[in-house]
Amino acid sequence: MNAIIYTTNTGSTARYAKLLAHETGLPVYSLAEARKKVFAGAEVIYMGWIMAGAVKGYADAAGRYKVRAV
Repeated sequence: MNAIIYTTNTGSTARYAKLLAHETGLPVYSLAEARKKVFAGAEVIYMGWIMAGAVKGYADAAGRYKVRAV
């Protein structure tokens, strides 16, 4: 696993991603930051907020990275 990447609406997902990063030792980036810092094809954990039964930002993350957990 190379990183934890997240998308947040109210800030809650960012807090959860940072807590998970602290426990795992993985770097954590917002999806926008990750585009510059995490190489395409990297294995990542993706976290996003849910709206209308879908995890926001997942399609973008899955198109660029190998998402191994959501």
